[in-house]
Amino acid sequence: MTDTGKIFQNTGHQKTNGVKHPFFCGEARILKIRPTINILEQKSILALAAYAGFNDNSDQESILAVLCKRFGINDYRDLPRTSYDEAVRFLVDEYLEDPTDTKEAAND
Repeated sequence: MTDTGKIFQNTGHQKTNGVKHPFFCGEARILKIRPTINILEQKSILALAAYAGFNDNSDQESILAVLCKRFGINDYRDLPRTSYDEAVRFLVDEYLEDPTDTKEAAND
């Protein structure tokens, strides 16, 4: 019997065409996770800030300044990944929801 087709070798690695794959044998890998928001999340924050500024007759920079002050950061790109959802909710709640909307009041 050849080694081809065996799932686990004596080394504890899966062997496929001579290439060892440590992921399949349960070895732990440390992934480097970026602590701040990624480029797509940055673009969505910018888009929300621009739209919020348009609705509020303000500019994007002032909206971003309020966001940065709220989260204690110097630049929106420094927003922690764990705070992204909260930042989106903050922008929507603060600038985009209309408190005089009668449809929501009627549902209560």
